[in-house]
Amino acid sequence: MTTEELIKLLWTILGSVGGTSVIIIGLSSWLGKIWAERIYQNTQLRQQKEIEELKHKYSTELEHLRSEITARRDLLNVILNSLSSGYSLSQARTLQAVEAIWAGILNIREFSSILLFPHTVIYPAEFEKLPFSKIDEMLPQVSIAQYAEKIHNVSKDVENHRPFVGEKLWKLFSINNVFIGRLATKTIICREKGHFYPWDKDVDGKLDTHLFESLQSVFKEDEFKQILNSEPLEIIQRITWSIEKQILDEMNELCIGRKYVSLSIDEKQRIENLLGSLYNKNIDVD
Repeated sequence: MTTEELIKLLWTILGSVGGTSVIIIGLSSWLGKIWAERIYQNTQLRQQKEIEELKHKYSTELEHLRSEITARRDLLNVILNSLSSGYSLSQARTLQAVEAIWAGILNIREFSSILLFPHTVIYPAEFEKLPFSKIDEMLPQVSIAQYAEKIHNVSKDVENHRPFVGEKLWKLFSINNVFIGRLATKTIICREKGHFYPWDKDVDGKLDTHLFESLQSVFKEDEFKQILNSEPLEIIQRITWSIEKQILDEMNELCIGRKYVSLSIDEKQRIENLLGSLYNKNIDVD
């Protein structure tokens, strides 16, 4: 039997028992495994490539973010250092301003007190009864020009410190000067005119509305009424002490308050010494 006849016989036998199907199924299985393997490898390579690309992308973005954070942190440190330095200088100037304002208050009180003295020992009703000479003997020889010059010199010395104390403290300082200055000026004018009036009257003997308006800007209505209803000879002192107490409270807020923690040891000691001496010179009027 020839080879050709043998092959034909084999195909005949396989065909009779379904061998063709077996061969096709085997080939399909083999080809499927090969394709699946190739698909898996291609997919794995593609995913690996995508992962590497993502790693590179996010690594670059992370470096940019780190660089930006570092730059912003450095900038913030520069700003904070600048603010700290500026605040330290500003706080030192505030301390100087507080000391200058209190020195001004003491100076005004010192050369004005003798002019206010009659109002602290003579009752309002007695001004009409006492001879002019008796009151005149209590007073120094001071002209309006001399007194005005002293007030001007004190105000000029303190004016340079105004930017470092705030408007509230400056207002209190000004009202204090207005109150004491007006009383002292009225005393000098009344002396020249030859007739004295109580502290709450003007140089013509009428109610001094200007004086009351200035005081009402720093006192609550009920507080001011309480002072006016107190012992007559204590009214001027109670008003000045009350204004000074407000000034001291404002100084305390400026120098200590929330800012105290950032001060140096020397600055803290200066504040404690300054405010301690200020409060010791005042009497509580509450």
